[in-house]
Amino acid sequence: MDAKELLRQLDAETLDRDRVEDPDLRALVDFADWLAFPTELGRYPDDLEIIDRRTLAWPPAHRTLPLWLIRYRARDRSGLDGDDVGVGLVGSTTFCHFGHRPGERPPEDVYALHCACECVDEKLLSMTETAAADQVRAAVGAAGVALENARAVATVRFAGKSKFRRQVLDYPGAEVLVVAGARDGAAGWLVCDGPRTTWVLADDMPEETRASTVAMLHVGRVLLGFATAGIERRSFLRPPEAVDDAAFVTRYQAALAAARDLDGEEREEAFNWGPLAAHARRYAGLLMKSGREADLRSFIDEVAPEREHPLGYSELGALAFDAGLFDLARRFIENLREAYADHHRSETMAMLARIHAREGRSAEGIALLRDCIARIRADEQCNAEEVERFSAPLVAALTELES
Repeated sequence: MDAKELLRQLDAETLDRDRVEDPDLRALVDFADWLAFPTELGRYPDDLEIIDRRTLAWPPAHRTLPLWLIRYRARDRSGLDGDDVGVGLVGSTTFCHFGHRPGERPPEDVYALHCACECVDEKLLSMTETAAADQVRAAVGAAGVALENARAVATVRFAGKSKFRRQVLDYPGAEVLVVAGARDGAAGWLVCDGPRTTWVLADDMPEETRASTVAMLHVGRVLLGFATAGIERRSFLRPPEAVDDAAFVTRYQAALAAARDLDGEEREEAFNWGPLAAHARRYAGLLMKSGREADLRSFIDEVAPEREHPLGYSELGALAFDAGLFDLARRFIENLREAYADHHRSETMAMLARIHAREGRSAEGIALLRDCIARIRADEQCNAEEVERFSAPLVAALTELES
């Protein structure tokens, strides 16, 4: 039986799982069942493929395990996006770290990520996103690296013990500090770990990779005995799959027409959380690109009553700002300020400040940005990395308006 036949039988509910004895097929069954769980993909994928299999000494389990890396493909049913492609692990805790984009990483990175994450779950190591300034200076100085705009964004410590066993990890160090910054103008992270210290280029990682992910990859690689330097990561990066512009507009309009005929919860789902909401910004941009401002304004007028909540105000405000419809953008962003106590974290405050400046009210825009930045930095619910991420677009706008 091959993977496609296995998936066909799973979907048809005719597979007798107890009779699947081949280890590879058993791994495929386990992963397919996990993906179909409502909190994951919520359905069986369309394709499965084993891309790597190894037997490794697995530190979280304190024993050697057979492990499989399995790539899945879930075809996009809306017609508005590329297929969902990712990689998960079977053999220890069956899981796929969707947000870390494992499908764009070398196999060793995927094993390392799973290993480190399981160690966190077992309380064998801990992760924080802060460090004292003198600790950062000492770590960077010891590494002998000239780092621009150095700031600590992740610290891993190994003092913890397992929830279920009293073992500790055999890691050759007490802690790992990850410092974000730039070398020779190129952004990245300095992983400070004694003789294993290494520099990781941001361009070698998938977009939106966080420092905590870099820390987990490094720690997992050390624990599994993989190399931590000189890694060929760039060859695994791939552009996201996408539908061409003309086909996208046609399909989006068809989906919009279908949503108009819905009622109740189905209508709310379609306009707020489904493909229509996810792709509205692209649709708006394409309408403006083709000079169809009137059609865009009509579209916004239609969807706005369906999206009267903070997320809707934020997304419609950004959509209108991108399109140059500043009157509409101001309206939605002001609605967000009134409806959402934590609006200071939103990038739309930078847009509102720029609108103020366009209207000759730069001082008001500057005051707004300064207030939001100060509130982010004082926000106890934000960790160091979130403070950096939320502040960045506002700081950039403030620099622009003050220049």
